[in-house]
Amino acid sequence: MSWAFENHGYFLYDITDSVKQYEMMKAIKDNNAQVTVSLNRALPVCSPDGTCMIYITTLCMPDDWAKVSPENYY
Repeated sequence: MSWAFENHGYFLYDITDSVKQYEMMKAIKDNNAQVTVSLNRALPVCSPDGTCMIYITTLCMPDDWAKVSPENYY
């Protein structure tokens, strides 16, 4: 299967209820919201021909991050 990034960034959610999704983003556990960004869509020469650079990050409110100790941050 072949798939191509058509845009620079994508917000990906596993539910369509925005109020529930917002509440879920207050906790790290069971939060599947994410942003995926294709760097090549903004700067095509950022990686060799035939490759793509992307980054994926979760969307979380700061509530739970304050509870993560330095030892548990990886």
